[in-house]
Amino acid sequence: MENNNNVVNMNQAGATQVAPKPVSNLHEIRQQEGKYFIGNYGGKDRYICFDLNAFAELEERFGSMEDAQKRLQSGSMKDIRTVMWLGLIWDEVEVDPETGEPLKYHLTPFQVGSWLNTSNLQDVVEKLQAAMTGALPDEQTLQTAQNQQGNGPVSQQVSNPN
Repeated sequence: MENNNNVVNMNQAGATQVAPKPVSNLHEIRQQEGKYFIGNYGGKDRYICFDLNAFAELEERFGSMEDAQKRLQSGSMKDIRTVMWLGLIWDEVEVDPETGEPLKYHLTPFQVGSWLNTSNLQDVVEKLQAAMTGALPDEQTLQTAQNQQGNGPVSQQVSNPN
């Protein structure tokens, strides 16, 4: 039996159990542009957001976006925890009112790690991967934006001298 948000199962004793409906694609986890529901952790619904600040932190910690994605796929527990933490800190940051720079985060990688276990790890990794790739514009979107701004590819901007 299934409802809109959950899967309802019967256990061996005949009691019903409600489990979160598995997320099959990105638009099902997207709450609003750029933010993705990852689950209820620490007593509240959590949304990950890979904005430019998160990508800059990913590059600082992993070297490049490609390396971060490879390490996420490799299954390193430390890397999974770090990527999830980086996706969550946008909502847990205390900013200096004068400089606009982060003073501290009200969330630690250790706290994030306490929410992850073998029963939810694969689902979390899939959501993180979907959010990371969903937060990056695809090649066609970049091309369209460049063309609209008159900054198309060099091959289109340079006229043929013949």
